[in-house]
Amino acid sequence: MKRRMEEDGTLSKARKPDSTDEAHLQPDAATSRADSKHGFEDFDLAPRKEQLAIDVQPSLKHNEKIKEGALDVGLTGYAPRRASMGTGVITVKSLHVPACHKLAAFLSDPKNRSPEGYLMIKQKPFPGYDQYNRVHGMFHSMLQAVQTTQVQGKESIAFALTQLPPLGELFVMVLQELRVPVHTLRNMSPAERQTAFHTSFFPLCRAIHFLRQDRHANALFKWHDDLKDLKGLRPAVSEQMVTAIVQLNDGDTAMRLYDFEPHKFSQAGNCVLFNGAAVHESVPLKDPGDRVVFKVAFFLDAPHTSVKPRNLKRT
Repeated sequence: MKRRMEEDGTLSKARKPDSTDEAHLQPDAATSRADSKHGFEDFDLAPRKEQLAIDVQPSLKHNEKIKEGALDVGLTGYAPRRASMGTGVITVKSLHVPACHKLAAFLSDPKNRSPEGYLMIKQKPFPGYDQYNRVHGMFHSMLQAVQTTQVQGKESIAFALTQLPPLGELFVMVLQELRVPVHTLRNMSPAERQTAFHTSFFPLCRAIHFLRQDRHANALFKWHDDLKDLKGLRPAVSEQMVTAIVQLNDGDTAMRLYDFEPHKFSQAGNCVLFNGAAVHESVPLKDPGDRVVFKVAFFLDAPHTSVKPRNLKRT
């Protein structure tokens, strides 16, 4: 992966995070509420408060902190960024689009699937989760297991990031957005770079999930928080965890934090970063038709020592 990133110019062309975050350019409340509907006519924006499960409700404290400006987005040890007061997320309009297209092509290629339908990276299968029934469609265990992919555990994460170059390139760009000094890699020898990745950067990634979102909606999730859903990881992720979601191909999708305005994805490279401990959901389309959209979710946290591989049973 390190060689490929040098050849593609990923490190030298990494986008510098905006010095002025979206939060400082907010319109007044009335304008924000009016604009929240614009562009979302095809989405079901019902509040769905009745779907807020009892075990998720305590996590609303994180949403409240974001609204108060008391909870920024960032990893421990690195300078945080202020999320939009409208959506509660940090948006990136174009995160390494060529890598997104390559990864979407890889995910959609039947040759990269096991006989059971699981994603394979270098012939190694990675099943998805199959018990997460908080979805906007009719839950189907076997379908969900092939429409989602779990990569977790220290060795599996390092394997995926090195053996699937477009994934590794996107990971570097996500770290750049979180103000992790990946630019220092340019001045290192190949051996030093490999050591830095394995000792400093890979450990920041606690899990990677791939999602196929379509009319079946088994990867369109109701109100949830990632801190609770990832509780099976050891050591446990902290309340400071960051979730980064990158859309890999074109198509309209949306998500929102509870009590915030929705955020819309429409193109490959659209990305959001937010506090994963906050309650959020996928916003379903009223009529999804036959469109298929692929996404990758990076779950990040620091400090980090090791992760015990296990298949998280989302319930």
